[in-house]
Amino acid sequence: MAAGLEAAGWKLWLVATFANPLMLSGIAYSIDQYDCLVGGRTGWDCMFSDVGPLVAAACLPSPLIGLAVRWWKRRAVAA
Repeated sequence: MAAGLEAAGWKLWLVATFANPLMLSGIAYSIDQYDCLVGGRTGWDCMFSDVGPLVAAACLPSPLIGLAVRWWKRRAVAA
């Protein structure tokens, strides 16, 4: 395995999650639509304000699949 994949799983998950361009876009869009998300502004301009948190939440589980495969491969090598 490559040296970078020897790190702790939680560190790999954090890097894989927050280096994802979709996660960064979701966070940036949420910051831009902050007034709509907290209810300070309403109307047609706020129609898609919940897309940012939805995209960010969708990016959370995918790195867990990679960690599960990493764990499974390590377990198979050890056996």
